[in-house]
Amino acid sequence: MNMKKNTKTIKDSILAQKRKYLFLFILMAAGMILGVVFAIILSKDDKQIISESLYHFFEGVKNDDLDYFSAFFQSLKNQVLPGFFIWLLGISIIGIPIILFFDFFKGFLMGFSFTSICITYQWKGILKAIFYVFPHQVLGLFLSIFLCFYALRFAEKLAAILFLKKEISLKRAMKRYVQVLGLVLLGNCFLSLLEVFLTPMLLRLV
Repeated sequence: MNMKKNTKTIKDSILAQKRKYLFLFILMAAGMILGVVFAIILSKDDKQIISESLYHFFEGVKNDDLDYFSAFFQSLKNQVLPGFFIWLLGISIIGIPIILFFDFFKGFLMGFSFTSICITYQWKGILKAIFYVFPHQVLGLFLSIFLCFYALRFAEKLAAILFLKKEISLKRAMKRYVQVLGLVLLGNCFLSLLEVFLTPMLLRLV
């Protein structure tokens, strides 16, 4: 009887986790769609500003005008700081709405960036846009969903301990949450390496 009960509990837990991942994925997808729409409805002047910015960026990549080490540390800072901030929000229950917004906003940036490149360079921009977001930005989305999932999960455990008085080992939960931070930081380093050293090579092909 206990074995059946434990099996049912595990299945319910896995199902609940799948639902959370699906919710975060849908929220991010909604952000992407909004990013696409926002890029399309921008005024002509705003599109011109973005086009000029993209032109300078791609020209710099084409001419290999890039300080790789400075760019790597800048990219790493841009990756680590938001991720660490989201991790900290998981320790506070009130941070849940911000975690969800972060998940949504990552999708928005992806949709906006991809569409802006396509609008600026037309059909030729499709390959540019693909190489601009793949692989580092696409992998970054999965890493963000992973981080947001565990941040929300830890916040829920805190709420269960504080308000529902459930008997949950906070020490064990915190240990696992710190391990999640370590994985995310390693992932951030890998993504920064891809962004700085691989992405320019791919963009120069087109």
